Amino acid sequence: MLVTNPVTFSGNGPGSHSLSVRAVDQAGNADPTPETYNWVVDQDPPDITSVAVPANGYYTSGNTLNFTLNFDENTIVSTTGGTPYLDVIIGTTTRHATYTSGSGTSALSFSYTVQPGDMDMDGIGLGTALVLNGGTIRDAADNDAVLTLHAVGSTAAVFVNTGAPGVSISTTATSPVNQPFTVMATFTEAVTGFTSGDMVVTNATLSNVVTTDNITYTASVTPTADGPVSIRVPAGAAVNIGNNANTASNTLNVTYDGTAPAVTSVDVPANGTYKSGNVLSFAVHYAENVAVTGTPSLEVVVGNQTKQAVYISGSGANTLSFSYTVQDGDVDKDGITLGANMVLNGGGIKDKAGNNALLPLNNVATTTGVLVDAAAPVVTAVNVPANGYYTSGDVLSFTVSFNENIAVSTTGGTPYLDVIIGTTTRHATYTGGTDSTALSFSYTVQPGDMDMDGIGLGTVLVLNGGTIRDAAGNDAVLTLHSVGSTAAVFVNTGIPGVTISTTATSPVNQPFTIMATFTEAVTGFTSGDMVVTNATLSNVVTTDNITYTASVTPTADGPVSIRVPAGAAVNIGNNANTASNTLNVTYDGTAPAVTSVDVPLNGIYTTAGVLSFALHFSENVTVSGTPSLDVIIGTTTRQATYTGGSNSNTLTFSYTVQDGDMDMDGIALGAAVNGTIRDASSNNATPAINHAGSTTNVLVNTQHPSVVLSSGAASRINMPLTVTIIFSEAVTGFTAADINATNATAGNPQTADNITYTVVITPVADGGTSISVPAGAAINIGGNGNTASNTLSFTYDGTAPVVNAQTFDVKGESPTGTIVGKLSATDAGGVIQNWTIATDGSGGAFAIDGSGTITVKDAAILKSKAGTTVSVTVTVSDGLNTSQPAQITINILSIFVNKAPTLDEIADENNCAGTDVHTIRLTGMSAVEPVQTYKLTVAADQPYFDQLTVSDAGVLSYQLKPDITSGTANVTVTIKDNGGTQNGGADTQQRSFRITVNSLPAVSISSDKGNNVSKGDIIRLTATGGGSYSWAPADGIISGQQSAVLQVRTMANTTYEVTVTSAVGCSNTGSISISTIADFKVEATNIISPNGDGRNDKWVIRNLDSYPDNEVKIFDRTGRMVYQRRNYSNDWDGTMNGKPLAEGTYYYILTINGSSKTAKGYITIIRAQ
Repeated sequence: MLVTNPVTFSGNGPGSHSLSVRAVDQAGNADPTPETYNWVVDQDPPDITSVAVPANGYYTSGNTLNFTLNFDENTIVSTTGGTPYLDVIIGTTTRHATYTSGSGTSALSFSYTVQPGDMDMDGIGLGTALVLNGGTIRDAADNDAVLTLHAVGSTAAVFVNTGAPGVSISTTATSPVNQPFTVMATFTEAVTGFTSGDMVVTNATLSNVVTTDNITYTASVTPTADGPVSIRVPAGAAVNIGNNANTASNTLNVTYDGTAPAVTSVDVPANGTYKSGNVLSFAVHYAENVAVTGTPSLEVVVGNQTKQAVYISGSGANTLSFSYTVQDGDVDKDGITLGANMVLNGGGIKDKAGNNALLPLNNVATTTGVLVDAAAPVVTAVNVPANGYYTSGDVLSFTVSFNENIAVSTTGGTPYLDVIIGTTTRHATYTGGTDSTALSFSYTVQPGDMDMDGIGLGTVLVLNGGTIRDAAGNDAVLTLHSVGSTAAVFVNTGIPGVTISTTATSPVNQPFTIMATFTEAVTGFTSGDMVVTNATLSNVVTTDNITYTASVTPTADGPVSIRVPAGAAVNIGNNANTASNTLNVTYDGTAPAVTSVDVPLNGIYTTAGVLSFALHFSENVTVSGTPSLDVIIGTTTRQATYTGGSNSNTLTFSYTVQDGDMDMDGIALGAAVNGTIRDASSNNATPAINHAGSTTNVLVNTQHPSVVLSSGAASRINMPLTVTIIFSEAVTGFTAADINATNATAGNPQTADNITYTVVITPVADGGTSISVPAGAAINIGGNGNTASNTLSFTYDGTAPVVNAQTFDVKGESPTGTIVGKLSATDAGGVIQNWTIATDGSGGAFAIDGSGTITVKDAAILKSKAGTTVSVTVTVSDGLNTSQPAQITINILSIFVNKAPTLDEIADENNCAGTDVHTIRLTGMSAVEPVQTYKLTVAADQPYFDQLTVSDAGVLSYQLKPDITSGTANVTVTIKDNGGTQNGGADTQQRSFRITVNSLPAVSISSDKGNNVSKGDIIRLTATGGGSYSWAPADGIISGQQSAVLQVRTMANTTYEVTVTSAVGCSNTGSISISTIADFKVEATNIISPNGDGRNDKWVIRNLDSYPDNEVKIFDRTGRMVYQRRNYSNDWDGTMNGKPLAEGTYYYILTINGSSKTAKGYITIIRAQ
C-alpha cells in the first residue's frame, strides 16, 4: 500500500512487531532496498516473585537486616522523588528497610540497621507491599511494578534484641550481721556466662553460687573480719540471649559484727531499810548498746529467799534497768545480795548484729547496807454470832484475833467488817480492843434484812480511814483467816404476803380451781381460813406450804368471791401474813341461740356485688376463727364469710359474687352456721339458723355477653363498607358512639333482635382503617357489660396514582425493542400496574409494557423522527384508581458517542479495627475528550464508615466507625464526565476495591490461683487472643514479659497489663488486677539435719520474706525457750547460744508484729549423717 509520512499505528497488541518500508519519489521510482523497523509492545507490569529475608538468629544494635526482592523481570529504580522501602515490623514498631541496590536487575536489595531500643523476640514481620516513598520502580517498557510482596521467606526465627540486662544485688539479711549470709543477684532476664568470679567482694569470700533459671543467682557470703562488707556485679559480667552485656549493679553494703556484748558494771539501790511496797532498783551497764526481748531478770537474795528483779527498760541503749518491789514478809537484816549471772527467762539480750550478750554480772556495787523489813501483823481467827434466827433489833457480835498486839486509831474513821445479809452488805463497826490481840465488832439487825441460808463475812477488814498497826508501824494484813461458820446464823424480818388467783376466765360455766400463793412457806393454814361467797370449797392441798389449791363449785348463776384474811398463817420466823386480794368470778351456764337472720335486699347481683347477712343471737357472743354461712347459688354452694360483730348479739357475714355465679330463681341459705361461736362463759352457740328472711327474689347474674365483628369487604377499599356486629345475647344501650372507628365514621347501628347489628363505616382519608367494639359498650339483663370484640382492619385508598414527569433520550437509529426509559409514578398504598400509552406523538414508534418501560416499537418510524422531540401521554392504575394522562417527552437523538472517562485500578486495603483516618491517592483520572471535566464519587456496600470521601484531585479518605471490629467492605469509586450519554455514549467509569477490617485481638487473662492470692504467692498469668505478647513493667514480675505466660510474685495489690498482637499485626491491650491478701500464708519445714552436708542445714520458713517484721520463738519440750529472733531470715541451725541442741522435737511460735496472726508447729532435729 502507498502511505505518506508520518505513519501512525494503533491497536498493536502485546508482543514483537515489524514494518518494511520502501521510499517512492514523485516520479514513482521505488527504493530497491526496503527499510525494516522492529518494536516490542510490553503492557505487563513487573511482579515480585519472592522475598529473601535475613538468616535466622539474633540481631542487636548495629546489626543489619538485609532483604532481597526478586522480580519476574529486570526493573529500574528511580530515587529522584524518594527512596523506596519495606515496612519491617519489629515488636510493635514499624521500621523502614530502605532500597540499597539492584536497579537494572531482577533483584533489588533493601536493608535496615538495628537501633537501640528495637526488640522482637517472637520473630520480625514484613508489610504486605513495597512502599515507593516518592520513587519509582518500572520495567524497560515503563510499566510500574506491582508492589504486593509474594513468597516472603519466614521471619519467625529472625529475632531482634537490643536490651541490656540489668542486675540488682539484694539480701534478706539485716545489717549488721554476725554470721555468713546469702545474697541474690537478680538479672532482669535470663543470662549466661555469670560465675562467682564476676562479683566484686570486699572483706568477705563467696561460695556456692547457684541458679535455677539463669535470672536469679544466690551465693553464700562469709565475712572475713568485723567491719563493712560490700558486693557488686560490674558491667559486662554476663550476656542475654541477644549477646547484650549487662549494666552494672548496685553495691550492697552490710556491716559484720561477731563480738558478744559483756556487762561492765552493776548499780545497786541506795543504802537504807526498805519496807513492803518500796522498790529496789538496779542498773546493768554493757560495753555496747543492746536489744532486749522477753523479760530477763536479776536474782536478788532477800534473807534466805531468792527474788527476781525484772527488766524494766533500756532496750536499744547500753544500760538496762531492773527493779523488785518489796513484798509483805520480806526480811533481810544484814544486806541483800545479787546472783552471779543475768537470768534470761526465755528472753534474749543481743547487740545490733544479733550476738547474744554474756550473762556474768561484773563489778557489782556493794549491797551490805541495803536492808529489808516487811513483816506485818496478820489475823489468826474470827469468832462469829451463835447459830439461830435473828430479827429486827437483835445484835450480831464478832471478835477478830491477831498474832500480836495491835493499836487501833479511829481519828480518820472507824474500821468495820462487811456482813453480807442476803444480797445486802451491812457494816459491823469496831467497838473496842486496841493495844491487845482481840478486836470487837457488832451490827444491829434492821427491818427488811433477810438471809435464810446463813449470813456471810467479807474477806478483809475495812479500815474506813482508820489504821491498825503493830508496834513497828507495819500496817496489819487485813485479810480474815479462820473465820467461824455462819451457815446457821439466819436473819428473818419479812412478813409473808398471799395472792388468790385462778387460771379460769370469768365468766365460767363449771367448777374451777383457785390458788392461794404465799410469798414463802407458812404453817397453820386450813380451808376454814378462806372467806367464800356463792360457792363451796373442797380439796384444799399443798406440796410446799407456799402454794395451796382448792376446788370452787359455784352455787348459782351470778358473782362468786374468795379471799384470805390477815393472820391466817405464819412463816418460819413466826411473822403472820398480810391480807390477800379478793378474787371475783361470774358464773354463767346457758348457751346462746340464733333468733333471726337478715338477708340481702331483693334484686339482681352481678360480679363484685356483695350479698350481706346478719345473724341475731339471744345474747352477746364471741367468734373464734372464721365462721361462715352456706349460700346456695344455682347448684353451687358458696361461703358467706364472717365480717364482724364478735362480742355483740349480731354477727355479720358477706359473700362477693364471682364471675361464673348464676342463679335467676333466688339464692338459698344452708341450715346451720359453720364455725365456733361462744358466749362470754364459753358456752357453744346452737348452730341452727332460725327465722331467716326470704331469698326468692335475691338473684345472681355474672355473665358478660361477647361480641364478634365481620364484613364481606376486601382488605383494600375505596368506598364505604357495611360491618355486621353480633352479640352472644340480647343487649341494650348500644349506639354508634360505642364503636371505635379509626380513620372512619360509624353510622347508627341497626337491629331487629338486639343481638345482630349492622352499621355503615365511611373512611375519612387514605390509610389504615380499623373498627372494634370496646368492653362495656352494651349490657345484658343482669347489667353486665360486654367483653371487647375483635378488630376489623382495612386499607382505604381513594387517590389515583400520579405519573412523574420524565424526559428520555433515544438514538434515532435504535432497533426495535430498544429500551427508551422506565416510567415511575407515586401512589399512597397500591401496586402500580396497567401502564397504557393514551396518545403517541411519534406516530407509533413506541410501546409500553405493564412495568412502565417504554421501548422502540417501530424502528423505521423512529429513524424518520431522528433529531426531533416528540410527546406521548400515558396512564397507570393502582388496582383501584386510574391516573390522569401525563405527558412524557422523548428526545430522538442524532448519532454522537461520548467516550467513557478513565481511572486506574485501585489496590485492596487491609487495616486493623480502629478510628484512624486512611487516605489513598488515585491515579489515571481523565475525561478523555478535550475540554470535558469530571467528578469523582465513592460508595460502599457496607455501613462501616464514619467518613468516606473522595476529592476531584484523586485523594480518597475513609475512617471506620468505632463499633466495626472486623469484616470486608467493597468500595466503588465512580468517575463521571460531562460529555453525556447521548447516542450510546458513556460518561462514567467505576473501579472497585476491597477494604478488609481485621479484628483486634480479644485479650483474656487468667490466673492459675485466681484474682485473690496470698501475699508472696508465685502465680502464672496466662494471656490469650494473639500471636505475640508484651507485658508492661509492674512490681513482682519474675519472667515471661515477652510471652503469653507471665510469672509474678505478689507482695501488694497490683494490676498487670499486656499488649497482644495478632498474626495480621493488630494489637490490643488487656489487664488483670490481683488482690493480695495478708493471710499469713507461710510454710515451715519440720525437719532439719544440721550436719554440714548442704541439705536441710537451716530451718526454713518459705514466704517469710513477705512478712519481714516477724518474730520467731523456739521452745524445747520443757517449755524452755532455746531460740528467739526478730526479723528471722531462715538461718537457725539448731543451736542455742552457739552450741548444738540435742536431737528431738522442738516447738515454734511465729508472730507478725502489728497483727494477730500466728503460726505454730514443731521442728525435729536429726543429726545423724
